[in-house]
Amino acid sequence: MQKAERLRLKVNTEAPFLPGDSNGNTLGSDFSIGVDSVLSYRASWSVEPGDVITSEDSSTYAEAPTRFGGHSLGQNVNLSLPELAGAPIKFEVRTETENNWLVNGSTQSQRERARLSWAPGPASVSVQWAGNAAQFDSSVALTCDFQSTVLVPTHEASDHSESLLFSGRDCMVPDEGSSHAGIEAQAWGMSYIWDRPKRQSEALLSVIDPTWSGESELAGIGPGYELGLRHRRSFGTLSASALVSLRRAPALADAVAGPILTENTHWAANASLTWQLPDASLSANWASGVDRFWFTPEAGQQSDQFGLALNLSRWIESLIPRSSPQLAMNWNWSEIRLPSAETVGSNSLRLDVALMF
Repeated sequence: MQKAERLRLKVNTEAPFLPGDSNGNTLGSDFSIGVDSVLSYRASWSVEPGDVITSEDSSTYAEAPTRFGGHSLGQNVNLSLPELAGAPIKFEVRTETENNWLVNGSTQSQRERARLSWAPGPASVSVQWAGNAAQFDSSVALTCDFQSTVLVPTHEASDHSESLLFSGRDCMVPDEGSSHAGIEAQAWGMSYIWDRPKRQSEALLSVIDPTWSGESELAGIGPGYELGLRHRRSFGTLSASALVSLRRAPALADAVAGPILTENTHWAANASLTWQLPDASLSANWASGVDRFWFTPEAGQQSDQFGLALNLSRWIESLIPRSSPQLAMNWNWSEIRLPSAETVGSNSLRLDVALMF
């Protein structure tokens, strides 16, 4: 006997609090309606006063108020399509709009994303789209608005599992001072993953293929390749990860030697260690051969980096409950190696402190 689907309806409302309350001063509402396991729709909105509305005494401002307030609206649709090969196809769409009302005008930002997932048998398929070129991987100078992955298990046992992961992304080189800003690129990847309790190893192959225009002197030079090995491990409160990879940038014809091709191949490595304590966290990061534009012919401006971070926010919260504190210190060192063999070093120390009531 087939089970009848039920209609669900839910409405929540958040009333504004008085100025100065630690919970803020926001008016909002949340509305959702749906049919069990088939279709659901959710909408949420909020109005937040700014430095003009919440002020009780304008003389307390060191500077003139600039913001009346803000408004945000979010909508989410989830749809479960009929089963295909034994599994339903799930589709999700999310839109978010934020408005800021300023004294001298207004600003608006909008974000959209969509995701399709399907898990026939042991395999799983995921397709994601994010508007405004959302960045999936900050270690590479690419912003990607489309990504798809296919995970195929190859071995399942009580003590470990193994699987193949295929991925594809449609990306663009961002405007970060590069001469190739705005160039489209396709990124492909394949990795073999070994999963065991508290540890994971992964052998990966990545290909980044920029799309050069026919009039460009770089047309037809080919993609960049990366072959690497990644390992993650957990030791209770300690967790560590490391990646070692060999990267080969596209070959570029030498202007003097004519048909002879020059190649740019180098090693890159990074490692991190994090110690999570009840009231604090301490982390260290090291990287060598860092070059976010390694897949372009002009690759070669690499850097070495080292950083330490200490976060004491949980400790402050234990002393002052409901204060939403932030206390973090970060020290970073880097040394850039230019193609001319020159090096440029830098150090920075940052302290983040916030306490809200």
